[in-house]
Amino acid sequence: MADPRRGIPRQLGDLEGSAPTPPRERNVRRIAVFAAAAVAAAGVFTVATHPWGGSTGADSAATSPTSARLTTAAGLGRLLDEIQREFGDSSVDTLNVYPEYALFNRPMPGKPGMSISYQYEVDDGEARFTAADATSSRRGDGRPIDLAPLRPNVSTVIGLLYGADRTLAVTDPTSTHISIEQDEHGPTAGIYLSNDEQDTSGFLTVGFDGEVRKVRSADR
Repeated sequence: MADPRRGIPRQLGDLEGSAPTPPRERNVRRIAVFAAAAVAAAGVFTVATHPWGGSTGADSAATSPTSARLTTAAGLGRLLDEIQREFGDSSVDTLNVYPEYALFNRPMPGKPGMSISYQYEVDDGEARFTAADATSSRRGDGRPIDLAPLRPNVSTVIGLLYGADRTLAVTDPTSTHISIEQDEHGPTAGIYLSNDEQDTSGFLTVGFDGEVRKVRSADR
């Protein structure tokens, strides 16, 4: 593998400890309904585009021009596959996925206390990884996140993203991203939406098994 410290062109609220309250139960059920509907729709339509610029779609959408968007089932699935192919494993410390690019950190080979930051994007159908020139101390508790268990539930995560503007009460979001992190229960995919003009924001987190763990909507 090429030196990881240079660019690598390549075919490159909170969940309570006690029983959840009835409003939260309704909110989680509503999220599950939206997610199921979005995933079902993805099986019928190749790509469905959000008015705010995101899109969702089945993995069969890989040949579509919009498949370069990482916030689609095709785009997120390809990202996970490309990380595995490029590095030989699916481990990251953190991963932040935006519609046009993704940023992630991996431990530096031979220096387990240090990490290297990478940017991933798809340009004219070609996946590219670019490494930062400098290294940094590893963030978090030092436990790497294995992305492999997330791969079978990519459609579930994108289904939740598809309905998140409604479930999180953030109309016409101006920004959205998916953040992969560790919490006390294990790795999660957090879906974050915000509208800067309305000063509203919300998020939900889902485990790699597809179970919704936390919900924080803008109207709470």
